[in-house]
Amino acid sequence: MHSNWKINNASTPSMTVRKKSGVPLLIFFTCLICYLFFLSGHHYSIDGVVMFQYAKTLLFDHSFTMAPPLIWGREFVTSKWPIGLTLVYIPILSILSITVFKNNPEISEIPYDPSQSHYPALLNNRPYEYSSFLNPFITALTAVTLYQVCRSMGFSQKKASLVVLVFGLISPSTVYTKYDYAQSLATFFIIVSIYFLIRGFTYDKKNIFFSGACLGFGVLTRPELIIMPGFFMTGLVYFIAPSIARLPKPSLERLSNVFWFSVPLIGAIILNQYINYSRFGYWFSTGYQQGSDYFNLNFTHFTNAVLGNLVSPGRGLFVFYPLSLLSMIGIVHLYKRDLRIAILFTSITLGFLVFYSTWNDWGAGISWGPRFLIPAIPGFTVLAFLGFDSLSKTIHLKALPFVILVALLTVGAIVTVQGLVFNFLEFYSKFELSGPMIVGGLYHFRPEYSPIINGWGNLFSPSHFDILLFQRRSEPVYNLLIMLLSFAGGIITMLWITFFHRAEE
Repeated sequence: MHSNWKINNASTPSMTVRKKSGVPLLIFFTCLICYLFFLSGHHYSIDGVVMFQYAKTLLFDHSFTMAPPLIWGREFVTSKWPIGLTLVYIPILSILSITVFKNNPEISEIPYDPSQSHYPALLNNRPYEYSSFLNPFITALTAVTLYQVCRSMGFSQKKASLVVLVFGLISPSTVYTKYDYAQSLATFFIIVSIYFLIRGFTYDKKNIFFSGACLGFGVLTRPELIIMPGFFMTGLVYFIAPSIARLPKPSLERLSNVFWFSVPLIGAIILNQYINYSRFGYWFSTGYQQGSDYFNLNFTHFTNAVLGNLVSPGRGLFVFYPLSLLSMIGIVHLYKRDLRIAILFTSITLGFLVFYSTWNDWGAGISWGPRFLIPAIPGFTVLAFLGFDSLSKTIHLKALPFVILVALLTVGAIVTVQGLVFNFLEFYSKFELSGPMIVGGLYHFRPEYSPIINGWGNLFSPSHFDILLFQRRSEPVYNLLIMLLSFAGGIITMLWITFFHRAEE
């Protein structure tokens, strides 16, 4: 019996946090230092460009309309994307406007040149460069919260730390800290919501309320979270609350739980729709347009999308994150140990896979790896390690599970390096993909269109790496930053070696 991996059936807050330590702080700074080292400081998508520039309009113009409009192929007078990431940029821009960019109009103006349909200054601009630490910071916080979730599930400190370091350093979530998409922020709110809901299993209405509130913030970032995992989390609040049988009026108490979970969630939904009404003039508007933004329930499309999201060389989860193969074993293992938590993790792993496979543009446009599944990466990571635990208990050849684990982690680390070092925009630009090809997504099944197979050009030319520090290393200040981050990384590595070497407390 591997007691360090045992999942306690009574997942209560008492097992979550023990005095100890600075393990969460060590996790946070480990992840943040790694992310800052590989930071690029530029945009990758029109999604990110609009969400960032729209924050300027809200903050400095106090308006929902961009004037002049943002031009990228067409005019954007308002942002069609969910408001969550835009709102998070606002305090950063506020601080920059009174510090680095004080009296500098660059902080409040949207780059504009009507003579250019794709103005390069929108992809590369200083205000975003100074703000691009946001996703690294958010993902480092996500790693810390995931550690607390693992501890709540009964993982030992070492095992919880290992799970989190894999998630934080060698997974697709690591690569997405470079990018300007909203998936990292959605991941954070999902994990925090799950953390509070697990604490709420002890019939704690305060934590149930906080869980709903965090999921509500997630809805502002990705409205589809109302469905996945919102539907399942609401069901858990109603059906699987402990001690219900011992209460005098269990049905009323169940409804009370749902009430405390739903109030902040419904409030966030109303706020989201009010903002959409203010932007588009309709209460039920989502901002998205017909076409690639809508669902496709055709069976052939769904089958292609599921296979594409799992095994295609251009988007497949099992290709870009091979460790997730073990999650299939882990989810069976978890259902035997703790039904409540198993339902939670099913809703954010299989739920996301099914939901986004019904999306017309299932491949998530021009992007790197399984973009739509990024919010499910923490769940896949936890389940994969539970799968490893199950293999360790059932396979008589004890070394084999470790060989499998190391092999999957090694391949995953190589894939992560590709995403961190190279710019996927440059890779895909050479193919001149048409709009219908991008939306159809079938090109992802062809190896030549996969960046992790065919995107290793300039491997031995650091000046071409998509890393800000390397591109500017001729400047003394950036050379100094490289040395400081490398030195800090060395110290943190020694701390981790010491941590894993000592006996478990």
